Amino acid sequence: IREQVLWHLERRGENEIFVAYFQSYTNTYAPIEILKERYDAATFDKRVIALAVGTRPDCIDEDVAGLLASYKDRIDVWVELGLQTSRNDTGILINRGYDSEDYLRAVEILKRYQIEVITHMIVGLPGEDMSDAIATARFIGASGVNGIKIHSIYVSKGTLLAEMYNKKLYTPPTLEEYVRTVGEIIAILPKNMIIHRMTGDCPPELLIAPRWNGDKNAMIDGINKYLADNKLYQGAKA
Repeated sequence: IREQVLWHLERRGENEIFVAYFQSYTNTYAPIEILKERYDAATFDKRVIALAVGTRPDCIDEDVAGLLASYKDRIDVWVELGLQTSRNDTGILINRGYDSEDYLRAVEILKRYQIEVITHMIVGLPGEDMSDAIATARFIGASGVNGIKIHSIYVSKGTLLAEMYNKKLYTPPTLEEYVRTVGEIIAILPKNMIIHRMTGDCPPELLIAPRWNGDKNAMIDGINKYLADNKLYQGAKA
């Protein structure tokens, strides 16, 4: 990893700054020695000012939190947790592999080490409606995390959801439903929570439905209009 990082940094300016972002997969699922080796390799250069680690809540423990906290004396550190939904029955349906109580335990550990936490949620999961998405957002807000990433669900080729869609067992939300749901979510989120994302993107060649998922501007413009039309803002209904 160090060689890969160095290769990229050598092609950038001395005054540029970077975040070492372990985004895909479960980036705390390894022995502590290996994790330290990987994190060290990604953060050795002084231009790297932050370490961001995406992982599952059930792969956070005291040892992992302690290791992550050890980097805080020189760079910012945050962890991104994939909750997706607060409903455990939906979690089973989507093969999440952990329950919402695991999420709360992970947040508690990370907060104890004063590590910032960002939580991911998905709007439009099978069997869920707007009230379920709002309940998940309230659950996330009450957990005391620092930020949230809201994703719009999409049906991607080669997935179980695609099979459900083709068998007419699943219907994704309309753009109007998604816009309204995100607007209401924003209204109930704590004012001090950072909203990092309001959409989710599917590679165009893999997208089956909904077609509006391919138009990020339409989603963002729609959410802004909904908020303005309904005189809503972050924390208005918190």
